[in-house]
Amino acid sequence: MKQENTTTRNLEELLYKKIITADGKLIGHVFDIQLSRDGEHRITALMYGHKSLLFRLHTYELIARVFRFKQKPKTIPWEAIENFDHAAVHLKSGYEIEH
Repeated sequence: MKQENTTTRNLEELLYKKIITADGKLIGHVFDIQLSRDGEHRITALMYGHKSLLFRLHTYELIARVFRFKQKPKTIPWEAIENFDHAAVHLKSGYEIEH
């Protein structure tokens, strides 16, 4: 997917959108966005699931220690995104998500 250079618009439009697989299955909602650390601020992954919401709220580390979470928040690499519209982020065909 070609990235536009309108970062603010794209970031705000992605948050809280449904994530839909190519076969139409809902897997969750976007709760946070990972950016590259090379100074270009490119989107590298979308974060989804309950742990990602905690991460966005800056409470994940504390809660992870208390409840001994072993897994990190779930992510979807940006390369797996086919497109997004006003309602959802759509994944490319052949990309499967672990639950």
